Amino acid sequence: MQPPKRLYHSAVEDTDEVEDREKYRPGGYHPIHFDDYIDPKKRFKVIHKLGWTLTATQWLCHDRVSRYHRAVKVLTADQSVEGCPEFQAFKLLRGIDRKELEENCISIPHDYFWIDGPNGHHLCFVSDVLGPNLFMNTPDGQGVHTPEYLINLNFQVSKGLQYLHGKGICHGGEIQMFRHKDEDADG
Repeated sequence: MQPPKRLYHSAVEDTDEVEDREKYRPGGYHPIHFDDYIDPKKRFKVIHKLGWTLTATQWLCHDRVSRYHRAVKVLTADQSVEGCPEFQAFKLLRGIDRKELEENCISIPHDYFWIDGPNGHHLCFVSDVLGPNLFMNTPDGQGVHTPEYLINLNFQVSKGLQYLHGKGICHGGEIQMFRHKDEDADG
């Protein structure tokens, strides 16, 4: 069976820097606009797009209750089931003291909620804003690729993965579970 032909011709070339627009369909991504409130309680106002994966988009939001910035990850509708690996890991880890998780370089969502939209029912996770983006350069042109930074980063990732494996969790996706110790994500 042939895949369906695209219904449009894009003036912008397809790129790895943006998600596939064809995934904005039933079962796929939830359409989100800047300045929208992403949740039913109108708590999280969308400020900026942080990124995307094949199974989710991630948004920088202002939390009207805590007054902090938060990252809200919106899973595609076809991934948004309570049995999905991400939700199972969240349920397992949320019972562990946050200090223990932090000592082991693990950051888990603070909360989750569900939203309904034209493409289905979507699971959303609310987390601290993590960073920086490893693929972006800083104004001085050095980026974050200094040897000291990369050694520290690799140590944190290894420590976090070892901890997860000890809890019976195998992390098979993109690494987004660590935070640079010198950053205050809440400010």
